[in-house]
Amino acid sequence: MKESPMSTKKLSPMDYYSYRAQVRDDMTNDLLYDTLLMGCNLALQYWCDQWIKIEEQRLKYFQFHQKNIKADLYQGLADAVAANDHKNAETYTVLPATHIGSQRQQFQSFQDAMALVRKHSKPDIFIIMTCNPKWLEITNAYKSQESLTKPDIISRVFHAKLNELKNDLFQKYVLGVLVSYIYAIEFQ
Repeated sequence: MKESPMSTKKLSPMDYYSYRAQVRDDMTNDLLYDTLLMGCNLALQYWCDQWIKIEEQRLKYFQFHQKNIKADLYQGLADAVAANDHKNAETYTVLPATHIGSQRQQFQSFQDAMALVRKHSKPDIFIIMTCNPKWLEITNAYKSQESLTKPDIISRVFHAKLNELKNDLFQKYVLGVLVSYIYAIEFQ
């Protein structure tokens, strides 16, 4: 018996849940009965649990692949010196800069920002953009639910508006030609 090509492929939880969370055009008739997409607070709890599962999987990968990660850092010596923890240099767990929120990623972002300030002097302008869950694009997406129960729509609309702002600033130069820029997205 011959195996189908699909049975040999592996699908990560992140890929599966990303696919499952998307609303597609052919789903419009069944959408009202889909608990995961229209389940309000219960669905939010489910999606938070799945995010935790994916994050735990990433952290376990880093835990079990420390030799590869520390090889870039002379077996953790640089981190042990930075942490003033030379006795536990071999047991020190390192999160790479690719892990969002890790000390290494934050330090790298800070160094990049300071390099720009050193080269181009202090910033001239500081812009804050706040997401409003009552924007029409968000409230019109699902009229049967409160907008706060649809963080995926809020995120999509925010990023679309952020990209439009970046396009206005960086491509159309509405405030003048930029020499350099830094931006950060914060969640509160």
